[in-house]
Amino acid sequence: MRRRNTATSFLYHVFFFVLLWVCVSHGALGGTEYDRVIAKLNEEIILVSDLREILRERRGVLNTPDPIAAADSEIVKALLDRTLLLSAAKRSSAPVPDQEICEQVESMVQEAKSHYPSQSAFMKDVVEQFGSLEKFKRDLQRRATIDYKISRLVASRFTITDADIAEYERECKAAGRSPESYHLRRIGVPVDNETSGGRRQALARVSALLKSATAQGLSFSEAARRFTEIPGEKEIGGDLGYLPSDKLAPELRSAVANLSPGQVTEPLIAGNFACIFYLESKRGARSSLYEKRFLESREALLTDLRRKASLTVYDSRLIRKIPTEYQHCLQQSSSTHADKHPSSESNVKKPQEGTPITGETSSARTFRIRLPWSKKTR
Repeated sequence: MRRRNTATSFLYHVFFFVLLWVCVSHGALGGTEYDRVIAKLNEEIILVSDLREILRERRGVLNTPDPIAAADSEIVKALLDRTLLLSAAKRSSAPVPDQEICEQVESMVQEAKSHYPSQSAFMKDVVEQFGSLEKFKRDLQRRATIDYKISRLVASRFTITDADIAEYERECKAAGRSPESYHLRRIGVPVDNETSGGRRQALARVSALLKSATAQGLSFSEAARRFTEIPGEKEIGGDLGYLPSDKLAPELRSAVANLSPGQVTEPLIAGNFACIFYLESKRGARSSLYEKRFLESREALLTDLRRKASLTVYDSRLIRKIPTEYQHCLQQSSSTHADKHPSSESNVKKPQEGTPITGETSSARTFRIRLPWSKKTR
């Protein structure tokens, strides 16, 4: 039961992080989103919208008229990998915990709503982009279900025993590193004067900011979105993600080691900023080993799937960006349309006559509800 709880927690963290990252900062993308077929991987059709979604997730590119020009081989690899995993997951008969996913979707909707100035502003975006709140929820649920199946497919390929955990702890100790990692957020203000007086002043100011936020009833993430002065962190609520213990500065490592989730450190200097850190959660040896095995298993599965794959590309610009891992399975397409304008209907090229373009592709419908706290790529 203990291992299952760890697995479930990690899987939900994976696929709901992806969903939340796709739903990035408030406001709709302008104009009509054009879609066309750009490739076929085995029997899976790949659309421009699929590539656009990967760009949003991995690079934060929100409104590019030409995703192919904006992509590089790393982005294309992520798109092809996801398509292969989705195809394999579709063939899986693993049961989906519908009730739990529905509860998580409701939680995500409430979180999204909290970042709008009003209920009417939130509903305006939802109706404009999805037609109704129920359609928005169904789209979230569909994606969550797909990601859950992919995660379960990967997780089914390995197990973790108490002996494995003990061995992992010995390996970490021998390598001089800790198996623990911490999910941290922070609020920070710059140290304008590197004298001792300047540092004390900055520490006092960040402490006062957090006290003010607490008095207003703000959560730490809300306080960070409103008050932090560290570049790039206001939008993500000061979220630093999971950081291995051995990667933390000694002073910070000592400060968070004895914290429980939900607690904060005393103000301290980190680089050129005076900061207060908030412990969102922590992972011990079991969770860290699970994540390590999960990523290894995912890569082993992808290696096997790539070896058997067949890829046809319908845009010569995309062919030049196919990563090394997929070069061997690249088939010669009958023609390409790199020199044609991507918004022309004549550019649509189907893999074969009569092939339907349906909602069964990896992401035929892209999210456009945006939250002002999109996570950095990890």
